[in-house]
Amino acid sequence: MFESTFQQRVTYSSSSYYCYESTVNPPESDARTETLIDFPNQESSKGDTMVSRLAEPAKNVRRAIENLLALQRENDGKYTVEDLLRQMRSADQETVVRAVKHVYAVSKNDGSIATKEMIDELLRVTRSGDPELVRNAVGALSHISDHPNGRMFLFRSEGLAEIIRMLGSEDEAVVRYALTTLHRLLQHIESTRPMARQLGATPALTRLLEGWRMPKMLSMAADAVHILIFDDVNERNRFALDCDGARRLIRLLTTHEDQPKVVMTAVRCVRVLCAGQDASHLKHLLIEKDALFVLYTNLKKAEEARTRITILACLRNLSDAVSNEQDHAVIVIALLDIIKESERAIGGRGHLQGYSEEEVMFAAGVLSNLTCNNVNNKATVYEANGIGTLVDVLRLRPDKADEMVTEPALCTLRHSTARHGNSSAAQRAFARVDGWEVVVKQLETLRPPVVKAALGVVRNAAIPRENRISLVESRMVYPLLSVTMEILTSAAAELRMDVGATSDDGVSMWEIAEASGGALHQLAAHETVAGYLIEDAALLPVIKELLENPETVAADEVMQRELLGVLYQMSKTEEGCARIEGIELGGALQRALRSPHPSVVTYAAGVMKNLERGGASQRRFNDDGTVYGTGNWHRGVGGVSEYQSMGSELGDGYEPELFGARHAHNDALHGGDNYGLDRIDHSFRMPHNNSDWFDTDL
Repeated sequence: MFESTFQQRVTYSSSSYYCYESTVNPPESDARTETLIDFPNQESSKGDTMVSRLAEPAKNVRRAIENLLALQRENDGKYTVEDLLRQMRSADQETVVRAVKHVYAVSKNDGSIATKEMIDELLRVTRSGDPELVRNAVGALSHISDHPNGRMFLFRSEGLAEIIRMLGSEDEAVVRYALTTLHRLLQHIESTRPMARQLGATPALTRLLEGWRMPKMLSMAADAVHILIFDDVNERNRFALDCDGARRLIRLLTTHEDQPKVVMTAVRCVRVLCAGQDASHLKHLLIEKDALFVLYTNLKKAEEARTRITILACLRNLSDAVSNEQDHAVIVIALLDIIKESERAIGGRGHLQGYSEEEVMFAAGVLSNLTCNNVNNKATVYEANGIGTLVDVLRLRPDKADEMVTEPALCTLRHSTARHGNSSAAQRAFARVDGWEVVVKQLETLRPPVVKAALGVVRNAAIPRENRISLVESRMVYPLLSVTMEILTSAAAELRMDVGATSDDGVSMWEIAEASGGALHQLAAHETVAGYLIEDAALLPVIKELLENPETVAADEVMQRELLGVLYQMSKTEEGCARIEGIELGGALQRALRSPHPSVVTYAAGVMKNLERGGASQRRFNDDGTVYGTGNWHRGVGGVSEYQSMGSELGDGYEPELFGARHAHNDALHGGDNYGLDRIDHSFRMPHNNSDWFDTDL
């Protein structure tokens, strides 16, 4: 019998024998005699020639020598693969145990022992039920899986099911060996992945994410799960929902914050769960389990840039599903701190230190998502001096190559200067930190995603009267108007050829035109800007073309409202009225007066009333300003304006002389005088959750 504990050392001899040296006692003499069986001569004595009879002694000597060599190998611990296979198939249990231990020892250092026959025999032994045999056999398979040939033989031997079954063993060593083997197969042989899914590897691995004491094994189990769910949507749902994997991952991140490898692999799994357009239900599930704040905690503790980048990327995927009512102030402030640190590094030393550009990119992306339709997070950006921080980000990155940072930074600015209690203050803060010059540089890149976001910032920032005045006085208004009209003209040309035209980045030219119109509308409230637009011979034909486009007339309230707003500002002077009359916009204005959208009707009526006062129109108006024949469409029951009853759904930035009742109502509600739209879109109703819509340029 073998001792329960032994020491062993393995070498490989030049004569192709495996050497096993140990303190184990040699087998008893009766066991040795079994290996010295003299094979009987199979040749018939009949007809033997003299030569054959003379050769018989030599044959006997040869057989005796072979048997002696076999005995010597057994006593010295030297075996060929064939010897080991023969012993593993022996009826004697001690011989089998000794042989499996030999294989375990040899497999540590030499993968050439990995033959199909050996792997088949090891898999057979794992089903023996003997704990020691199973442990050594699985250990040998684990060693064999470390070699390419061994992995391939193991895969072809159909041993995957047995490996997965052993993940449920009560012996921790067996589970450790089985997990290591499975992880290597999944990592290196892609064909094993669908088979492993079918054989139930995901549930078996998920169970290992709890109760395991060794961080190395936890990270290996999480990484194996990541491989299985990475490119299979059904397996993600199975893991997160059926196996309760989402909860287990969050718990893992909560209990192992000081284990970077565990955190890294767990976060990668979370990132996969919240990736893709069909992942909204999994995002909500993770958010319900406080995933955002758990990730934030791990972000604060992460020391390696690689780990921080992975966490930030995960936060970006997850953050577009946050509720509008949730407050993420601590996360917003932490993200702004990352951006501030990068600015100091760039501004002071010319290169980033502390935080990489990739970290800044992801931080800006998360901020953009968290501030989209979330009044609490928008207010936090302003209160934490985030407007200046974001403008500095843009100032330091004026080129196209910086788009991955500048586009989400512009979106955050656009969100934070609209629709919250401090939006007017945020708009003024933008002007105080010289934001106009920065935004012009971004528009000049002519990159559609950047342009769309920047135009939204221009629209919101131009709402306060003092901002328009300072812009005109700074002379930055002229390059701003020039590039904005260039963008509008270019978008109109694209739409002329294809009404559904999009950029290579997927940004709709229709949205670019809407955003351009919105920016010009607010800027034109200054008489100098309005005069500049009147003098531009190309602008009015473009506006007419867009207003008469069937798509605009049919459904697009935003396009009509913003372009009619530009006309309204231009028609306040006699010269403007004359130019507008000169392009014969009567048909488009008449159609706008019949629009189902109150804001469109209001602007059309305002334009026509200005034209009438300029002596160029005979359209009749009621004394109260409504168009004759349309009825008092803007008056609600009990004298309450329809706009007043709509609350803040339409946003602000509308002319008080046209929307006075609603304007006063919003002042009372929000404590501000003007509010910019959060985005240029086709619907102003606030969704319950951001996942119902998202910025298309993100």
